[in-house]
Amino acid sequence: MPLMQEKFPELGLVREDCVETSWIESVLYLFRFPKDELPEVFLNRTQAAKDISKEKSEIWFRRNLLFQSLQELHILIIETLILG
Repeated sequence: MPLMQEKFPELGLVREDCVETSWIESVLYLFRFPKDELPEVFLNRTQAAKDISKEKSEIWFRRNLLFQSLQELHILIIETLILG
């Protein structure tokens, strides 16, 4: 938390915004399994493989969209600083 507050104070991040989780729980979350799902679900290859390619493309799209938005914001900030 202190690092996030130091590097990104504009986000106003507080402890309540964060959830501590293990790496395997985060993988379950990324693959959109229910919160109460056990990691053993990955042993069932047919269920674990559900829409993986779709998930990857959605993640890529979201990251790309975020990157483009940040680029546009950066350009806007620079133009505002230069043009007043």
